[in-house]
Amino acid sequence: MSKQEKHISTRSYLIYFLMLFGALLVLVRVIYIFLIPGPELRELAEKNAYRTREVSGIRGNILSADGELIATSVPVFTLRWDYHVLEARIAGGVLDTMATGLADALNGTKSHYLKELKKAIRTENRYYLIEKEASYEMIKRLKTRAVFNEGRYKSGLITETHTQRQYPYQELAFRTIGLDREGTDNDVGIEGAYSGFLAGEKVSRLEKRISAGMFKPVEMNENVEPKNGYDIVTTLNMLYQDVLENALKKHLMEQRAIEGCAVLMEVNTGNILAIANLSTKTGPLTESYNVALGSSMEPGSTFKLATVLALLEDKKATIADTVKIKDGVKYYYNQRMIDSHIHKGEFVYSLETAFEESSNAAISWFAQKYYGDKPQQYINTLKKFNLAQMQGVEIPGEPSPFIKDKSHKQWSGVSLPWMSIGYELMLTPLQVLGFYNAVANDGVYVKPKFVTEIREGNIVHYKAETEILNNRIAGSEAIADAQYLLEEVVNEGTGRLAFRNSPYNVAGKTGTAQIHSGNEGYGARQYNASFVGYFPAENPKYSCIVVVNRPGAGKYYASSVAVPVFKEIADRVYASDISIHSKDTDTIVKYSAYQYGYLEDLKEILRTMGYRAAKSGTEWASMTIDTEMNTNINESIPPEGRVPNLKGLGLRDAIYMAESAGMSVRANGKGKVIQQQPEPGSQITTNRISVTLQ
Repeated sequence: MSKQEKHISTRSYLIYFLMLFGALLVLVRVIYIFLIPGPELRELAEKNAYRTREVSGIRGNILSADGELIATSVPVFTLRWDYHVLEARIAGGVLDTMATGLADALNGTKSHYLKELKKAIRTENRYYLIEKEASYEMIKRLKTRAVFNEGRYKSGLITETHTQRQYPYQELAFRTIGLDREGTDNDVGIEGAYSGFLAGEKVSRLEKRISAGMFKPVEMNENVEPKNGYDIVTTLNMLYQDVLENALKKHLMEQRAIEGCAVLMEVNTGNILAIANLSTKTGPLTESYNVALGSSMEPGSTFKLATVLALLEDKKATIADTVKIKDGVKYYYNQRMIDSHIHKGEFVYSLETAFEESSNAAISWFAQKYYGDKPQQYINTLKKFNLAQMQGVEIPGEPSPFIKDKSHKQWSGVSLPWMSIGYELMLTPLQVLGFYNAVANDGVYVKPKFVTEIREGNIVHYKAETEILNNRIAGSEAIADAQYLLEEVVNEGTGRLAFRNSPYNVAGKTGTAQIHSGNEGYGARQYNASFVGYFPAENPKYSCIVVVNRPGAGKYYASSVAVPVFKEIADRVYASDISIHSKDTDTIVKYSAYQYGYLEDLKEILRTMGYRAAKSGTEWASMTIDTEMNTNINESIPPEGRVPNLKGLGLRDAIYMAESAGMSVRANGKGKVIQQQPEPGSQITTNRISVTLQ
């Protein structure tokens, strides 16, 4: 080998060994880095990692029937700051300028925000929280201030948007509207029932870790924007809702009641126009639980309508059938059935008067007489009325009705008579209202509903039609008799005092039910007072139920506790809905040339009109006006033993005249008497005159 070759070989070996040595150094360094500072370096790498997070669109609105917002999501902004963006400008006084802008836009102090900015730098926090909840107006103002008007990448301002659920009407229908418990599946009311539509669709968003477990979003692609939720249009009328809530609250406070509810429903559609639920169980009266929808209770006397309708539908009895009740008591297997108002002595009740006066003894007697040997027939007829079925309303929480069969383990010999007056069975107020609404609707049982539409802007994706649960709960004759009886309760029975001078007619039933209290049974003397009915009675548009639970101010009868709430609600609804006003109030009245009535009233009318009234020595007189407009007043004394002539009289005078002859009046309509039965002048053979007013 030549000397030159040896030299090249030596140099090659030297290079080889140098490269080998370098490789060994690299290997040693790698091992060192892995073993010694490795955890710190891995932590640093983790800090710069990315993550994906699910992001939701804006939750949809809940609207009233006329489009008012009753639940909405308002955008709220969280402001954070990445100091690293402005690190080169910090020494130039930029912090002072930024603090001034923040104070001006966010309604804070300059010193506060200057302190926060310096803290972000000191702690090296590139995702420092400046403001947790800022409004859109604040953000707009801030972006016009120095530094912040340069944009995100020059100011370091990070703006994150989220939504906050707000309820403009606050407590009104709060339990029915419900609650959006963000991040959970425990939404209640409409919020819960329609959460899948309201929530919209989620997308995955890419975020970059920047400091101490903090992330900031990476710019999103327009194709992966979250989809906002649908809007829900409810049946609620917020004017009526305010009426219900205030009327119920006022009377619950006056009666020192534990809780109560009121529901207003549209007869033909089943739309729940207003629903109020107030309770003191968690403190002052608040909407803490949906009593109307979710509380099962023994309905008491309001259930007597079902018993009477069953008797009529099964053709067991007519409203004229009678029973003798002594001292307001009947006994069943040594258990006493007693009327709430005991009449000493023996009284004859027809099925009609038993219902009007809400006689427990008489109603239970009719049920026991005609169903005592076949009680299952009675139960089956109740089921035919949809009383044993859930209504299936959209809002969760409805319990199943409890109408027990004869085969039930708790059935006893006294079950039938006690069920007939609303005990030993359980219904919610809404289930009771649904039944009464079916009677008002000529036997058609419509499903109560809270929502009419699901929409996206102006596009309607779903429209809820009226759903009929039962095309006819009973025959037309039985329904007509039931409607008549409900009107008579208000005209002649337990509801007569409240609606005496009402400009509209009401049909309904009172109910005062003792509450079973554990070991004390019914001995604790606690009550549920209720009234359920509909108006106007001759052409029903609205049905309503009021329940007052455990009144503690001394009164507990429904006529004193629940009826006044119903009347206040009905008065306000009637005043606001001109479509249910009688046509007579909107037309010019044509006065007849003939008038008959109380003399002093006739004289006052004549004096007001500028006529002279002739003297007469009788209380009752007839007045005629001849063709020359001369007035003549003649004595008019009803013949003894004959039916008086009530035609042309107002109701007050008609009642007075009839009572003077020893008779009572059953009236239908309003205005003046245009028809009467028996006819005037006929021999008195009954103690009641039926009149039609117009």
